[in-house]
Amino acid sequence: MESSQTAYVYKPLDKPTNIRILSLHPAVNISDPLHANLFTTDRADIFRFKGHPASYEAVSYCWGPIVLSHDLNCDSRVIQITSTVHTMLQHLRKREKPRFLWIDAICINQNDNEEKAYQVQLMGEVYQQAEKVHVWLGEGNSQDRLPEVFALFRALAVIEDIPPPSSSQSWERVRLVSRVDPVLLVRSDSILQEAVGRFLLRPWFQRRWILQEVALGHDVVIRCGSYKCTWTWIVGGINAIATNSFYGLVPKSQHKIALKQVLGLREGKGRILDLLWSFDSAQCSDSRDRLFALCGMAVDLIPFKPKDTNNLKNDVIVYPVDYSQDLSSTYTCFSRACIKAGMFYSLLRHVASFGSLTRIDHKTPTWVPDWSLPRSWEQRFNTTCSSKDESVCILEPVVGLETVLRLDCRLYGPMRLIAQTDETFASQLARFLKLFFRIGFQDQRCRAISLGYLCQILSAAVLDSHFALYRESDTATRVLSKAFEVTPSYFSGQHLLAFEDAYEKSLKEIAGEILVILEEWYARLNRPQYVMDRSFDLVSSAELASEITSSRVMSAVCELLADRKIFYAKKPMYGSLFPGIGPSNMQPGDFVFQPNDAAMCKPVTTAFVVRPWKSPLKTDVRKSFRLVGFCFLPEIDESVLPDFDSRRHRETILLV
Repeated sequence: MESSQTAYVYKPLDKPTNIRILSLHPAVNISDPLHANLFTTDRADIFRFKGHPASYEAVSYCWGPIVLSHDLNCDSRVIQITSTVHTMLQHLRKREKPRFLWIDAICINQNDNEEKAYQVQLMGEVYQQAEKVHVWLGEGNSQDRLPEVFALFRALAVIEDIPPPSSSQSWERVRLVSRVDPVLLVRSDSILQEAVGRFLLRPWFQRRWILQEVALGHDVVIRCGSYKCTWTWIVGGINAIATNSFYGLVPKSQHKIALKQVLGLREGKGRILDLLWSFDSAQCSDSRDRLFALCGMAVDLIPFKPKDTNNLKNDVIVYPVDYSQDLSSTYTCFSRACIKAGMFYSLLRHVASFGSLTRIDHKTPTWVPDWSLPRSWEQRFNTTCSSKDESVCILEPVVGLETVLRLDCRLYGPMRLIAQTDETFASQLARFLKLFFRIGFQDQRCRAISLGYLCQILSAAVLDSHFALYRESDTATRVLSKAFEVTPSYFSGQHLLAFEDAYEKSLKEIAGEILVILEEWYARLNRPQYVMDRSFDLVSSAELASEITSSRVMSAVCELLADRKIFYAKKPMYGSLFPGIGPSNMQPGDFVFQPNDAAMCKPVTTAFVVRPWKSPLKTDVRKSFRLVGFCFLPEIDESVLPDFDSRRHRETILLV
């Protein structure tokens, strides 16, 4: 309902350090109308305790639907607010004296994009300077059992560092040490377990803006209706739930985001690309805020463009928040800033896991990640190069385009696909083996090199696919758990080891299994009917594919790589085939590039598919490419191939 009173009119903020503070009037009854004053103050004065008020408290909450259904009486005028803010203010209001609050929906003029962009860049400091941060999770009722849930979190936090009991006798020791009632009782209380689950599903835990609000706050309190609990207790309790199933509170898949958010916040600040990676599941209504909401936590990002940037280190990103740009321009501008700061390969890691923004905007460069959605992969590859090493990539203006990348790399191709249709991976592998046998399997040296190449790319691709968040295979889990020597829960995305360590550990195990199977195939083909070189053609692809899937290990491998394509160089390289495993959208004639120094990435088999681009650019069209996807190439052992000349494949390409 529209109010009959005059609407509040925001006055512009005069100084860069100015913010608005809401003075919320006290009330005896929770149902009393809301009254407040809104005034401007200088944060520098507050910090020096010269301003009014001497301190303030900030509020972190989930906005919810933007329906302005309630009134806040402010300075004899009215600010329309949502039901969420209305209820929150009712519970935060004191009984006898005013409470000084900073609330973004009220203290920032939401209709002024220029002010909004500027204030957003200050939000990290606003929450960091606040005397207290109130986290509003919404109202609660008796069914939520909030007193018991909060008590449980406190108890779990106390015993978090004590080894879990293995028997009822050892539990008595834990009870005496921690001086709390046995948390073990919750194992028989299904209603309390459901209450904990509902608590973790509250919308606040899913949101993106809350990250910096909590990470930077010094005194954080969680509030549900009239109940409250300190953030430290909540974090300790959630960590115990996530890492120890003994307590009977095994988190379900729908609780994953909440656990990921809370545990990630224990790390606090970080590099901006790492934050975008870690908190990819956090939601926000405006996709541009998937970047802006993390700016306050980034240690390598300067939100305001300084007058003189000549003395800045090359690993610092200078990036202004700007709500006047659309999503594509926002992400492209930020990606350019990352490249200028020497983070190209780190950016490619994001493209490989988030996908390219060209998914929704074909005019955007293919090297711009699509941060508007959660990433599809838990791990892809890790870059080990420093910013100085990443100078191989340069932003270059070209007639017809705003910016392209001039990239020095190893370029291979054009490539040929094994299968032209949507065949199963087992069938593709069978076709490749037939080609492999025809070209050079009788040559022992060629056989060893080619089999080594095949094992490398299969091992890398299997591990890569297995880390996919959406790729959960019971068969593959059982098979690969032996190689990894870990429990099956590891493969659900929990307790992941470092990617490069897992790769190095699993390579010999998986490759060894594959080599044994391939050697068995070769031995069977030495039967008299297959002695003649050309007689291998008598073995049908279907027969060979059946042999592949009859092996438990290879069946799991083919299951994991169901949407991959095998490709190879058009000509045998150095007496052996040069195969690769690429994405499902790969086409004949695509090229593949790797960093000049393959050791920059782990695993070293990491590579990227690019497609020649017929463009109107005034440059060599053959060297203009658009990024297609992520793939694997074998690592070339130059000691085995003395005639190998790595300079032959060194190219400078344009990536558009």
